[in-house]
Amino acid sequence: MASRRSLRRLLIASLCAAALGAGCVLLACSSSSAGSPAPSAADGGGGTTDGAGSTDGSGGTDTSVADGAPEPENDCTTFTDRTADTASRTLEWDLNIVTAPERCMRIKAGQTVTFGNGADAGADFDMHPLVIYKPKGGAAPMADTVTGQATFPTAALFGFACGVHPQMRGVILVE
Repeated sequence: MASRRSLRRLLIASLCAAALGAGCVLLACSSSSAGSPAPSAADGGGGTTDGAGSTDGSGGTDTSVADGAPEPENDCTTFTDRTADTASRTLEWDLNIVTAPERCMRIKAGQTVTFGNGADAGADFDMHPLVIYKPKGGAAPMADTVTGQATFPTAALFGFACGVHPQMRGVILVE
């Protein structure tokens, strides 16, 4: 069983590297994952607001990225501002993320994002293996498989996607 799991991880890592570039990182995948995950740039929605600019009780707002900003990644052209120290930086890591405005999130270097699943501390990374990558290559943070937390230490653009459901994707823009 262990060699089958290792082979699956190697296959996923190869697919990830081919689809997303050399800077991707795979988070947790076990033999219970179905299918051959291959993150791609298909299906998904852009960030939206509730009309008042607020996306949740933390007071974050969607703001357009200024001229000279990075090219759109994973259909993200505007980013929900979560740079405030008290802002919520939790993403529900399930199929509903495709409509969540905070899937395109702006944070400050050193802040942590939690990929959660409702009241659970962490998400189901067996069903939804998380891939975090840098579109231009380089090292990307890895989320803790228990807490679902990933800390982004440096300013950069980081994409993320589910290795099984390519529509589950977004971007963390770190300033």
